[in-house]
Amino acid sequence: MSEHHGPAGLVIFDCDGVLVDSERLNVRTWRRMTTDLGLDLSDEDVVHTFVGKAYADNRVRLTELVGRDLDPAWERRFRAEFRASHAELEIIPGARHALEACVADGLEVCVASGSMRQALEYKLEATGLAGLLPPSARFSSEEVERGKPEPDVFLLAARTTGHDPPGASSPRTASPGSPPVGRPGCGSSATSPT
Repeated sequence: MSEHHGPAGLVIFDCDGVLVDSERLNVRTWRRMTTDLGLDLSDEDVVHTFVGKAYADNRVRLTELVGRDLDPAWERRFRAEFRASHAELEIIPGARHALEACVADGLEVCVASGSMRQALEYKLEATGLAGLLPPSARFSSEEVERGKPEPDVFLLAARTTGHDPPGASSPRTASPGSPPVGRPGCGSSATSPT
C-alpha cells in the first residue's frame, strides 16, 4: 500500500463522454472515414468497434476489417477530419462543477483518456478545463501498453498520483449514453452524462 500525504482521495475522470462531449463527433468522423474505406458501419457498430479505445488498437482492428494496410494518405485525412471535428467540442453540462466540487471537498482530480496525448490536451484547452487539470494530472493511453477498455490508463493515473487504485474513483462511460462503468481496481461514482 502506497503512502499518500495530500488530498483525502482521488477522482479520475474520463475525458470523452464525461468531461467533453466528443463522442458524437467521433462517431460521425469514424462513419465518414470508414465509408471511404468501403465499410458500411452503423453508429452502433462504430461505437462498439472504435469509440473510447486507443487509436493504436483501432488501427489494428480497422486493418483487419478492410483486409489490407491502411493508406498513409487516408490516415492523414482521418487525423485532419478528427481535428476539424474538434471545432465543435463542448463541455458536458455539469463537468466543470463536478471537477470544482471534488477539489472543494478536498479530493484530488485527474483525467485519464483513451485519446492520444495531443488530442487530450486540445480537448481540455478548447473546453476551458485545462486550468482545472494541470499537465501532471493528465494521462493518455499512449502512456500504457493496453488502451481502453482495459483499466491500465486509470491504474497509471492512480499510481502516479500516489493513490492505491482501490481507493480511486473513476467516472466514465463505456459508450455514448451508457451509465458509467467500473473496472477491476477502479471504482465508479458518477451518473450518466445524458
